[in-house]
Amino acid sequence: MGRVKLSRGLREKVAAGVVRRAVDDVADRAEREVRRHAPDAKEWETSENESVRPSHAEAHGQNIPANVPYRLPKAVYVRKGRDGENAAGGWKTVPGWDLADKPRDPGLPLHQRIRCRCESRGLPGVIAKAVTRTPVAVGRSRVSAKIQVSYPRIAESEFSEQGGGWLATAARAAAART
Repeated sequence: MGRVKLSRGLREKVAAGVVRRAVDDVADRAEREVRRHAPDAKEWETSENESVRPSHAEAHGQNIPANVPYRLPKAVYVRKGRDGENAAGGWKTVPGWDLADKPRDPGLPLHQRIRCRCESRGLPGVIAKAVTRTPVAVGRSRVSAKIQVSYPRIAESEFSEQGGGWLATAARAAAART
């Protein structure tokens, strides 16, 4: 009968493999749940011509989660100057934001919504596609994987009053199935 000599740390390696597979399964479930609960996105679009307000032109292309408001730069009307200053007059952006769920939002100041021709284009599934997962990492005392979502204003989306908590809901749903 032959002798078998087991290497040092074999028990830890075997245990780490079992735990690694379990963490991998949980991470897979968590990634699926995050994708399932992720909100849609939306994008502000102007008509891209000379009559677009400066604040709306700045918002053009703003691509954000659908459950957070667009940020339009605040605007003030500067009267045409008699002394050569502000010769053209017109709308100018100033520090600060006006928030809108969509173009012509009733919560916007009148000068931001009247005769606005902008549109909000829905982008379903875009945030779900931005979800990534790191491979399982085995350390000395920890086995872990990360689920990440890289998207503009995504943290604000998680804590938004309008449909926030989607990431926490996904994590609870994934944990409940273990």
